[in-house]
Amino acid sequence: MLLQIAATAYARGAGGALPANRYGDILALGVFFNGLALALLFRQSLRKYLVIGIPLAIAWSLTLANGIRFHIKDELLHGLPEKRDWSRASEKNVRAYLLTGHFERFEFRTLPYPDANALGAMLNQPAIRRILPASVTPALAIGSSGTASGFPIGAVPSVVPLLPYREIRGSFAVGEGLAAQSDWRSQPLPAGHGGFWRFEVAGNLGSPNLSLQLVSSSTGVALADVKPFTPADNGWRDACVRTPPEPSILVARDHSPTGWFAFSGPVEMSAGSYWCWRLTKDGWNFVILGSFVCLGGLIGSGIVGRQRPAEKNAGSSTS
Repeated sequence: MLLQIAATAYARGAGGALPANRYGDILALGVFFNGLALALLFRQSLRKYLVIGIPLAIAWSLTLANGIRFHIKDELLHGLPEKRDWSRASEKNVRAYLLTGHFERFEFRTLPYPDANALGAMLNQPAIRRILPASVTPALAIGSSGTASGFPIGAVPSVVPLLPYREIRGSFAVGEGLAAQSDWRSQPLPAGHGGFWRFEVAGNLGSPNLSLQLVSSSTGVALADVKPFTPADNGWRDACVRTPPEPSILVARDHSPTGWFAFSGPVEMSAGSYWCWRLTKDGWNFVILGSFVCLGGLIGSGIVGRQRPAEKNAGSSTS
């Protein structure tokens, strides 16, 4: 571990800045091995160095616990919020480049790569554009059909933030009550590639008399209902549906006198990305399940450990 630290200081120590947090994975192994070494020494020399070993173990444990507490507090108050803001700024900047060919800002804290020219060259490659994440991929155009009415662009309450570089259509109408009752149909959308379409929706979609559907452009048969798991109200939520296997039309209906909703064009998402997104949405459920599994394993190992000496003694008395 000391050799690793020396190598990192030699290769990445210019400028005097602290090492990036990615080097913490290497340094954390030193804590683990120090703990094992301390436990081994304490076990081998329990009687001989009892007076020294116990205070040393307590001091080491308190120092480790205090360091963990300090780093958790620092990450929660500074590290994670800064990372979140940087990620959002980077996504917005890359999305702007993909749509306009120019970065909105060139500061380091708004780019996911330190060199804007090199990043632009990478983003210009068709092979790279095909595998970009849904967070920056441009949405499909959802232009209105010739007979469409209602759901104008940007028709949302003032408290709802507009999505940058997204075409937003909504049924909210100022001065006409809460919403204007209307229908709207898009131009035909191409068939998908076997993944999912992700829409961003706001308002009361999912309530009675409010619907957003994909219907077949040839037969008019409904292919999918677009709605979030819970109403978005005055924020934005993701709503995902499987990509239709045939050309389709997006149909929005607002027949509610009090409700409203808004939506963006769909962004194509691969099946693997979709299920990873779903897993992160259920992250706390996995934490709880994993905690119960870990607790069950500890209890089970303790029971087995107590049974083995009893079995051994029973075998000795039998013989």
